[in-house]
Amino acid sequence: MLEPENAAEGQALMRLATTTSDADAYALAIFSCRHEIGAGARGDCALLSYAQWARIEPDNAVPWLSVADDAQQRGDRSTLEAALIRASKARYSDPHWDQISKLFASDALAAQPPAIQVGLAIRLLGIQAALPIPDPHGLMQYCGTAVQADQDRVRTCGDLAATLIEHSRTAVEVSIGARVAERVGWADPRLAGLRDEADAMRWQMARMWQKSGQEDLLNCDSLARLRSHMAARAQVGERGWLHQELAASGVTTEQAAERWRALLREQPMRQSESQKPTL
Repeated sequence: MLEPENAAEGQALMRLATTTSDADAYALAIFSCRHEIGAGARGDCALLSYAQWARIEPDNAVPWLSVADDAQQRGDRSTLEAALIRASKARYSDPHWDQISKLFASDALAAQPPAIQVGLAIRLLGIQAALPIPDPHGLMQYCGTAVQADQDRVRTCGDLAATLIEHSRTAVEVSIGARVAERVGWADPRLAGLRDEADAMRWQMARMWQKSGQEDLLNCDSLARLRSHMAARAQVGERGWLHQELAASGVTTEQAAERWRALLREQPMRQSESQKPTL
């Protein structure tokens, strides 16, 4: 959770959010108050709402999905359905996490002494790790096992899956979109072509996580590579960056997708092997 350094700074952030039409600023305030939005919210956080974020940025699926999840928790079925329909018609999906990547890539960070750069990089990575992962509970309930009985819901959920897989900026949105598409059914001609896209991104993300786990931030070369990666992510988003890295690897989307599926097939076998009694 992004915590303001003190109450005065928190109040200033909320005042900025309630008077701005800047989506980045409003999203930052939402991040800071994410456990205190909606019914029962107190203090400055009570001034914020997912509905206002959606009004500021109506073409972004993320605030509409937040409106839907909030409605689901209140048992407001009509608002949930209306919000998911709006999300399904959104032109893009962006939770505004790239603010952290922009700071990584900034000239201000590069101008600091190496030791300060390392400290700032570790702090920024910690902030990034604390950013709220989109909660798809309302979405997944709406696009649940009963979805096949309602063609309107199939269409809405299929459009949402396509938006999250093709027009998002983060890997987690691609993953959520893939889960929705699986619920609707990959056999749907509109969704069959998205399966490779989603699985390729899953494979590439796993590959990049494995590589990053071997990086030593105290090494100047590693820090330079991280800043380069963050600069690319700030420009095209995490999903776009993964696409670039996949293209540079020489592995096609189809090949990457098949490698991901092979990993999934291997997991039950490995679990079964690990459970065998030893002699």
